[in-house]
Amino acid sequence: MYIDGFLDEDLERHVYEALRRHGGGKEIYVVLSSKGGSVAVARKIVHLLREYFDSYDVVIPFRAASAASLICLGARCIGMGSMSEIGPIDAHLSGSNGSDSGLLSAADIEAIQPALQSWFGLRGYRFNARAVERLSKQVFLPSIGAAHRASNFVRSTALDFLAYQVPGPMRKRRRIVEFLCSRDAHEYPITWDEAAAIGLNVARLTSEEESEVWAAWQSARAAFAEAPGMLAFTSQPTGVILAPHFTAVRRQHLVPGPDGTPEGFIKWDIVPDCDL
Repeated sequence: MYIDGFLDEDLERHVYEALRRHGGGKEIYVVLSSKGGSVAVARKIVHLLREYFDSYDVVIPFRAASAASLICLGARCIGMGSMSEIGPIDAHLSGSNGSDSGLLSAADIEAIQPALQSWFGLRGYRFNARAVERLSKQVFLPSIGAAHRASNFVRSTALDFLAYQVPGPMRKRRRIVEFLCSRDAHEYPITWDEAAAIGLNVARLTSEEESEVWAAWQSARAAFAEAPGMLAFTSQPTGVILAPHFTAVRRQHLVPGPDGTPEGFIKWDIVPDCDL
């Protein structure tokens, strides 16, 4: 199965449809390309893969970051080449501070106290209380609670998934999760050698395998850009699911608006199976 795109509920439904039409079996290889998305969707996809197959392996042509890394943790083995990378799994959620909105990182909130202690030497109970008071003026306090819950959700999900890939003492899995949750940036690239060093079950792709996977990734993106049904002004596909008996493409369609400027809408289309 080839999965390329943002992990949202629409992708989850099409993964289910692909698995349902296939019917399941002993094992499956998932070629995964994604910058991330919903942790809940990643958890559901892992559940679906394990329900339909006894085991699954993940092969990464380029990047499986953020929530997509959780799908890798649930695999029996992770196939990685020179360009392959997974990423940190520190929790993010949509938030607002009154005037600005965007993603709120649990790790950024956790880093406030050690940053002020390290850079400015500020410590003690009174400082902590004052820091919380000032923080509450910038960040809605329930958002802090939500970030804490999201962080716990990510960590518990990662530990659950790793029990299959990394059996044995819990402390080994906790060390892996702590590493994945404590990188200096959410964009930190974890390459095959570092993933293997922290204890993940990584298979280094041979040069031939790496070339095949890279070519398949490029071919899929190029082929579906020219798939039937593309509208005028349509941009590149933003998601692809390819499996036996099932092919779906997520496209951002751009059509002329009333004033002539393009307006967009996103739609998944089931298209005739393509032999890539």
